[in-house]
Amino acid sequence: MTADDRADKSDLRRQIRRRRAALSDAERAAANDAIARRASALIARAGARTIACYLSGSAEPPTRALLARASAEGIRVLLPISGPAGVLDWGLDGAGEQMNSMGVRETLARPLGPDTLADADLIFAPAAAVDTAGHRLGWGAGYYDR
Repeated sequence: MTADDRADKSDLRRQIRRRRAALSDAERAAANDAIARRASALIARAGARTIACYLSGSAEPPTRALLARASAEGIRVLLPISGPAGVLDWGLDGAGEQMNSMGVRETLARPLGPDTLADADLIFAPAAAVDTAGHRLGWGAGYYDR
């Protein structure tokens, strides 16, 4: 990747953050509900019993309603814990959360190990954007790429 590519991605991430920050509370609530409805339908179609998800921040598609629905439906939910060397560990939903040193929300649950992700029937990954071909632009730290 060239320096120009990195600059273009950084500029795109800034634009996306600005647009999402400009959303009204009603728009955010509508997105939260729509994501939860569609994700719940996907979970049901897939017969998923375990999902991995992220704890959304203000610049990300909201996941709170999805997490609440999954929990209410008896779905096991794995949430990320930032590990050393850019590796994600996973813990169970329901243990509370904290903001880590990178400004990302993560669970306070006991780490279950990075390999726990293999238990997930579906993975909901954070994204700054996704194009029509399904290519994901993350936030730049590379955790979900590894």
